[in-house]
Amino acid sequence: MNERIVDLLTLDDLTEDQRTIAELIGFDNYKELVEVFAGEYIYLPKFESKEREIRNQRIIDEFDGANFSELAKKYGLTTVSIRCIVAVKHRALKANPLQDAQLSLLDFN
Repeated sequence: MNERIVDLLTLDDLTEDQRTIAELIGFDNYKELVEVFAGEYIYLPKFESKEREIRNQRIIDEFDGANFSELAKKYGLTTVSIRCIVAVKHRALKANPLQDAQLSLLDFN
């Protein structure tokens, strides 16, 4: 007999939370997930933390050394929040304002 007990399970055998997951990802995927991670704790972070990380990186990339107000309006934040997000880049730009504009010998072909 090669039939496994897990193969006999149906959606009706699951708890409400288990059934919700199985319906979201598919019952076969749910069974595979259980086989791989049974007994383990799986943390699923909210998208908010990743969204914030991406937003902050965009702010840093768009920061030109003085556009605090523009970025605050664009991203719906205060200028104080923008200053905190870009603090490291702001200090670097103030210390070496021509950093991005400086040419090197490698720029000439």
